[in-house]
Amino acid sequence: MKSESVISEVFDSEFMKKLESLTFMARKVFSSTSQGASPTTRAGLGVEFFDQRTYAAGDDFRYVDWNAFARLDELFLKLFHEEGDICLYLLMDASASMGFGSPTKLVYAMRVAAALAYIALANTDRASAVMLRGEKCEGLDLVKGKKQVFKVFRFLEEQHPCGKTSLQEALRAFGAESRHAGQVVLLTDLMDESGAVEGLKYLDYRGFDVQLIHVLSVEEMDPPLEQGSTVVDSETGEVVPVTSLAGYPARRDEFLRSAGEKCAEAGIPYLLATTDDPFEDLILRRLRLVQHG
Repeated sequence: MKSESVISEVFDSEFMKKLESLTFMARKVFSSTSQGASPTTRAGLGVEFFDQRTYAAGDDFRYVDWNAFARLDELFLKLFHEEGDICLYLLMDASASMGFGSPTKLVYAMRVAAALAYIALANTDRASAVMLRGEKCEGLDLVKGKKQVFKVFRFLEEQHPCGKTSLQEALRAFGAESRHAGQVVLLTDLMDESGAVEGLKYLDYRGFDVQLIHVLSVEEMDPPLEQGSTVVDSETGEVVPVTSLAGYPARRDEFLRSAGEKCAEAGIPYLLATTDDPFEDLILRRLRLVQHG
């Protein structure tokens, strides 16, 4: 997908009008708490000791509880309540399967990520967009200020889906590279379901607040296929004949049920969206999910 098509589909004038409206509605949803500075739990400098957790590879040694180490011969990391800006990380699965559909799942994910970034920046918080590819993450540094949303737009304009992604390894790489904890929103089609859940559990352990938005195309929900057709796996290139569609609805529903249950078991907020859902409706669902925990 060329960047020009992303620009026309995602960042047109109609999209920008919707962003302004969404920002107004978001302030109404959070009218009691939208004062800019928000309480967060982070490892590191803070104003009030909150808790501690077991040290993990990559954590900053400056915040190790050495008194606990002397007593227990085990490393623990100090956690503090800190008044400051929320850091919002929009993580997108960039595997080839996200290029499926019209609009593609990645275009839809970009639209959602751009809107969430805009709302965060308009609320004086910080935001970043990150693409997950292979076993790595490619991200934009955290930005602050409403005008900085155009940096997010430009970053997204350069992205395209390709190859396979190990979500578990890519999420672990993100956790190891991030200097500030915050809110993580993962947008993925969950073709690597176990990797996504395990990766988010790791980020939760590292002190991030994690959420998952499951993006599927309209065509995946109701395939426009007939018996005798063939489909091509976008990540492997394998050609698969369609022998019967009779069992597809049951398998689709089982896939969705399993995804929701695994997230619930791991304590991960889960939202399902299809590419024909108005993205602004999804944004409001996500805001209410965050508000009510």
